[in-house]
Amino acid sequence: MKNRFNRQDNSLSPFRLASGKVDVYSEVTTNTLDSVKTVFIPYHSDDSTVREYISSSSSPDAVAFYHGAVNGAVMNSHRLCEDAEVSPGQLNTYKRVFLGHFHTHGPVGGEESRIVYVGSPFQSNMGDAGDTARGFVSYRPRADSWILHRNPHAEYFVKIPWKGLDNIDASRIAGKKVQLSVDDDVPDSKLSKARDDLYQIGAEMVEVRQKQAAAPKAETRGALPAVLIPEAVALTDTVQDMVNSFMAARAGANSDVGKAQEAERKAFFLDLIKPYQQYSPHAQEGARGGVFQGELESIEMYNFRGLKGGTSLQLDSLPPSEVFLVSGANGAGKSTLIDAIGNSCS
Repeated sequence: MKNRFNRQDNSLSPFRLASGKVDVYSEVTTNTLDSVKTVFIPYHSDDSTVREYISSSSSPDAVAFYHGAVNGAVMNSHRLCEDAEVSPGQLNTYKRVFLGHFHTHGPVGGEESRIVYVGSPFQSNMGDAGDTARGFVSYRPRADSWILHRNPHAEYFVKIPWKGLDNIDASRIAGKKVQLSVDDDVPDSKLSKARDDLYQIGAEMVEVRQKQAAAPKAETRGALPAVLIPEAVALTDTVQDMVNSFMAARAGANSDVGKAQEAERKAFFLDLIKPYQQYSPHAQEGARGGVFQGELESIEMYNFRGLKGGTSLQLDSLPPSEVFLVSGANGAGKSTLIDAIGNSCS
């Protein structure tokens, strides 16, 4: 569903209209395919809707296709799903169940389980790196067996440890997005050369993930001294009021909020974030609140994270403002820009 508030607005609808060979079910539908009773259970934002249907209408001779979360499944984060309202035990009342929702392929509840996540046919983000069990599944009703037909081009994201740079297979890197995992003590000159080498053998993108050193136990947020915890500030307006007032002021609109109330709001937020500012790992000595303060005029990047080659941004050419919106599609470079600013200020 493209819109969970409108179950008819489905992303597959254009294919149905164009070819006439795709059936789209927006509600639970029972059908017969090749003399096999089948049940199609589309996604519902409320799992209880699906659970109630399964408990009242499941059939041991039906094959079910369900889009949703099931407890015990491996999620996209590679952790087990534990908070779904549908369990393998409830789905075991069907002859066979094929699932869609999580990207990872595999049975739920053991190798002999009748419940299988088909998974994504290809990798979609760096979290999928290393998982090449991608493709499509075919099912043989008479034998009640299924097989995964692997996609030989499924791998698009590759993680490489710093110590593994000497044994790189160039054919595996070419055309792929690469994440290089390094220790903090690797010199910048070596990092730059490693990036250049990876781009030279055909990497589409190279980002560096540095292993963060463990923070001292005394510095953890859970152990903040009591003197740094701000006292509660009583305000008569809501957070929504604050946001609306802030945006109106930035847009130059007239506001009936007095200077005293604005000062009260500013003091409230400064007190709220003060403990976290002072425990910032990149706090600058003498800076107010323990954080970097300054005016950036420009940023230059070369082979930085996913950026291949060089580019520069002239920040001083932007119109005067206290707030800027960074907007763009996935992969456009929003996080790269923020990381570049962070590296410049740390």
